[in-house]
Amino acid sequence: MNEVIRKNIFLTLFLSFIIIFISSLFYRFSSPNLTLKVKTKVNNSQDAMAMVIDLMQKLKKDPNDVDVLKELGFVFMKMGNWNKALSFWTKLLNIEPKDRMALSQAGYCYFQLQKYHKAVHLYEEVLKLDENNYIINYNLGVIYAKFLSQPNKAKIYFQKVLNSPDAGSKLKQEVKDFLSHISN
Repeated sequence: MNEVIRKNIFLTLFLSFIIIFISSLFYRFSSPNLTLKVKTKVNNSQDAMAMVIDLMQKLKKDPNDVDVLKELGFVFMKMGNWNKALSFWTKLLNIEPKDRMALSQAGYCYFQLQKYHKAVHLYEEVLKLDENNYIINYNLGVIYAKFLSQPNKAKIYFQKVLNSPDAGSKLKQEVKDFLSHISN
């Protein structure tokens, strides 16, 4: 029994350091418009671990619980564990293939994993459901401009952001800055 307790303490400490490290990196390097604002309240690593354990137990009882899958996806995104988060978003998409949140969050995970073509595919699926989603249009513009070297495609998506009545002036200014640096 002591070995199990020791392993649990070690795992908790290890995850605490990982969470602190990833959180600081995430805070320092994230773009304000590509960053997901997670609403899950995780105060410290013990709370995070307790939450994950609780959610995993709920998922064990009902593997198709959409709300639990979303919570786990968000918790692991907050931890910076993109592969694990992606696994929960993928499970959710197997249950609800047209869930816009799951599509966009899975796309963001792929973006963080530098799998840009997969991110683009999922983001384009979101646009089939919500063509005026200025955030997804912005994300696609950034991916095409910065990571896929396709400035003409980037311009199309950025223009949709500029035309959106819902996009704020700060975001529109960022788009204008991007467009001024894109070459043909």
